[in-house]
Amino acid sequence: MEQKIYLLNAFSLSMLAPSAFTPGRGVYGGGAATILVEPISTEQAKRLLADGFISAIGHESTAAFLSQLLGIPVPFNRVPCSWGGET
Repeated sequence: MEQKIYLLNAFSLSMLAPSAFTPGRGVYGGGAATILVEPISTEQAKRLLADGFISAIGHESTAAFLSQLLGIPVPFNRVPCSWGGET
């Protein structure tokens, strides 16, 4: 499957679809999901986004700031995002 990279200005646990949770892995017998958060440098972000990305930047001023910071066009694109168990 093709990997998609999303550029977000916010993240919420509600963005994870029920299919993202592995059944039976939870502490109380329910499902669980693992989320890895890692700080990266501006240069690392540029390399990561170089082959394309989906902008989900919900504010025009944030999109303009990121465009300037990264040196690439980052469109304002207020779209809902949710992820399931697929990649």
